[in-house]
Amino acid sequence: YIAVFAQQTVKINVCYWKEKTPGTYGVKQRFPCFVVTGSLESKEHIYGLPSNEYPDLVKICYHIGSKTDPDYRDLQTDTSDIDILKRYVSRCIPGLVPEPAVVESCMYTLTPDRHFVLDYHPNYSNIVIGAGFSGHGFKFGPVIGKLLCELSLGEVPSFDFSSFKIRRFQSHMKSAL
Repeated sequence: YIAVFAQQTVKINVCYWKEKTPGTYGVKQRFPCFVVTGSLESKEHIYGLPSNEYPDLVKICYHIGSKTDPDYRDLQTDTSDIDILKRYVSRCIPGLVPEPAVVESCMYTLTPDRHFVLDYHPNYSNIVIGAGFSGHGFKFGPVIGKLLCELSLGEVPSFDFSSFKIRRFQSHMKSAL
């Protein structure tokens, strides 16, 4: 079933930007996490986190990456997302050097609607599925873990997860079965 709804794998360039004045955009200065949903640079999400992971480096990323084969991720060289981020940083956060200091990579599997799946298997109620996190899984790790635990124990979930049920892909599932 995972192949049915995790239809696309993308590589995200994870970028860290150097503060021109160290400490300006840090957690201690209460610089916020942010998400920009549409900007002059792009219609997709740009998100950022204060400097914390690496000293004096702010994490600012483009949420959508290029399609890639996980076995050949290091061969994928598309940097169009980094160009978008350079323009954004130059325009909106002038206290950062507009060239990434560190670029790492991250792999996402995207469902057709870019939301994760939390549910029982459609045919086997003793199987619980948590998959297709579309780049959001880590951010929601604690609540997802709690929901999957509750489902696996047969408990009533403590949060409404109806929008994450696998049945929303019913038309895809029939053709794949």
